[in-house]
Amino acid sequence: MAGPIRKNWNLSREAFDLLLAALNSDRAAAGEEYERLRRKLVHYFAWQQQRDPEALADEVLNRIARKIEEGARIENYSQYAFGISRLLLHENRRVEIRERVALETSRPGPDRPGERSAVCLDQCLESLSPENRKLILNYYQGEKRGRIEARIALAKQFGCDLNALRNRVLRLRLKLEQCLAQCMDSDESTGFATHIREKS
Repeated sequence: MAGPIRKNWNLSREAFDLLLAALNSDRAAAGEEYERLRRKLVHYFAWQQQRDPEALADEVLNRIARKIEEGARIENYSQYAFGISRLLLHENRRVEIRERVALETSRPGPDRPGERSAVCLDQCLESLSPENRKLILNYYQGEKRGRIEARIALAKQFGCDLNALRNRVLRLRLKLEQCLAQCMDSDESTGFATHIREKS
């Protein structure tokens, strides 16, 4: 499973001090507010079954600190933090889902590097209709019991039972596997998905 998404920005002492000052003018009270907000974020990401809730909570707080350092004015820090949390969760899940789909649909060998496979996977996913792309990405979302419940909800959304849903996803996987095989063997992967989309 993918780890937390990180941006190319490191929390400096100055940025951390700005964050504390924004939370409360009293340094001790600011520290307590920071820890209270961080605990809430950790619980949120743990509830969402993320692999490293503490690292994700720190990433949210780092993004807030960066916004403050850039001059942003934030009225409600708790509300703002959970807005960032939902965005980060969405980013993280997309990475996890793409990795999971890649593992299920491709087996890159020594002559098929993983980076090229990832590029081809993105292109092949884009070649699907929006509905089918959403279906196959959502189908591989979650872990264990959470995944089962998500698939039950997905079947209801598409108006079918689990077997019909599974068969539909299987057909999509086969289509992706064929697309990936052609893309990996192609010398011109750029524009490949457009070519596939025009043919289908």
